[in-house]
Amino acid sequence: MRRAFLFHPSDLRKRRLRCQPIIEQLRSFKRETVDGCNVCGGSRAVILASQDRYGFPIRTAMCTCCGLIYLVDRFTAASYGEFYHRGLYRSLVAAFKGHAPCDRPNPGWLEATQVSYARQIGSAFREYFEKLPSNAQVLDIGGGVGLVAQQFVKRYGFSGTVIDPSREVHAAEQLGLRAIVGSVETWDSHEQFDLILLCRTIEHVFDLRSSLQRISGLLKPGGLCFCDIAEFMEVCRRDGPPQAATKIDHCFWLTQESAAPIFHACGFEILSSHVTTGPDQIGYLLAPVAPAPVRPIGEAEMNRQLRTYRECEADWQYSAGIPAGPVDWVRQRAYRVKRRVLQ
Repeated sequence: MRRAFLFHPSDLRKRRLRCQPIIEQLRSFKRETVDGCNVCGGSRAVILASQDRYGFPIRTAMCTCCGLIYLVDRFTAASYGEFYHRGLYRSLVAAFKGHAPCDRPNPGWLEATQVSYARQIGSAFREYFEKLPSNAQVLDIGGGVGLVAQQFVKRYGFSGTVIDPSREVHAAEQLGLRAIVGSVETWDSHEQFDLILLCRTIEHVFDLRSSLQRISGLLKPGGLCFCDIAEFMEVCRRDGPPQAATKIDHCFWLTQESAAPIFHACGFEILSSHVTTGPDQIGYLLAPVAPAPVRPIGEAEMNRQLRTYRECEADWQYSAGIPAGPVDWVRQRAYRVKRRVLQ
């Protein structure tokens, strides 16, 4: 039985056309080619896509050793900084979704979803968070306007800091949080925190290994890190093959199978997991440990994953011959409603 995807090929073509004016602006950004895996250093990889969902001509690969999925062609670190600082990331996402360039999500809905998500995290791991000091310091990396961090401040009495490359982070100051414009990779600070949040952010970091090592160094003894991932396998099963799922702003992707060994190789062990927010999202509560040698995923697991991606591609291409109709419209609407109900 062939899969049904969130994006019909004809729908993706329309979305890519809307993105073209922004893609043209991005063509002038400096780019680089990644010649090896950021985690294990392996040079053997399988190309999964030659363009991203926006239509940007970049390759995405999967390391055949540790299973890390990464952009082969990407912006330089300075270009990514400009990409976020100028708001081009928001404009690109808005164009893909069919919003006006300056549109932002409904403030009330955005606040409700982020508050709900923060509460889910707090409830899932409450026995861990309740053991932290009452005056604990929390750092939210890539925390936007600070809505998630604010919930931890309210619930546990923590002091909150938010760091984000976008200037919108200054809105966090209105919530009583400290706001820093920047990235964890370049932030020059010797501070330490009891809890670090990495919500919907790990895919955006420029150097996965050094970022996780940096986060480990920012934790106090006994400190914790919450990190969630967009589970790449499930994203492809939902949206379409890798070319319909990958993004220029996602330098890395993890899967359920690759997450634990990659975290361990970068100096973290998983204390607990949270899988109830949706099939494409997994949350991990992490504690720092001594880095371990990278554990290969094995040929059988690698072939299983590759087979799944190829089946997604075959089913998606098959659907291209079937005109999009009411069923596709209903599927997209039902998915949006489901997301809102879950959140």
